[in-house]
Amino acid sequence: MVPSKSGSGAGSPLPLARGRRTGRWCAVSMSPDGRYLAAAVPPQTSLCVYDVETMAEVSCADLSVLNTSIRVEDVVWSPDSTRIAFSEQTFVTFKDGDLWVMDAASGTLTNLTDDGYIDGIALLQDEVGVEFFVDVSPAWTPDGKFITFSRTLSDAEGVTDNVIAQIPAGGGEVETLAFVSDIAGTYYFRAHWSPDGARFYYSVTYQDPQNPDSGIWVYDAATGT
Repeated sequence: MVPSKSGSGAGSPLPLARGRRTGRWCAVSMSPDGRYLAAAVPPQTSLCVYDVETMAEVSCADLSVLNTSIRVEDVVWSPDSTRIAFSEQTFVTFKDGDLWVMDAASGTLTNLTDDGYIDGIALLQDEVGVEFFVDVSPAWTPDGKFITFSRTLSDAEGVTDNVIAQIPAGGGEVETLAFVSDIAGTYYFRAHWSPDGARFYYSVTYQDPQNPDSGIWVYDAATGT
């Protein structure tokens, strides 16, 4: 059952619900204003927005343009409930993926971080042989002007860095905010800005469970550290 729009989980992933059109289970996320639900219906060929009160379809985006499948845990609403950011399942399928934004009213998709590469990748090999970016875990800044995310960089020699990166929500140049690790995807799970935009909270996870650097980290916007 989907919580009412007055529930405390607005803007966060919610329990699975049954899709009205297909009868199949789908992953949903409620908009911050509580008016809309975003649903990725298996086999995740579309991302649709529904009106909470009537469950009428507002828009649907065709996800066949993605290079690999949508990462449903990365579906995140803008603060003003007009746009949805998400990434792709690159770390699962080992196919290059990008960061996308969907207009909630029209279903229009924008690829924010197209690196021009669409083939398979081998993140754990020493020599990948091609330059590409892996972008996951989008988080909107409180003013909705930027999207902060995890970027893993690779060149002809292999994976170089995992960094906190940021891009204007309407597209533009990507800015690196901070270095995270020299291992791919250590910053992988959802992250959040503090309401005042002063601090960015993100988790770091290493394969070695004894690594003391695994845990919750904070980036300070004022100092850049």
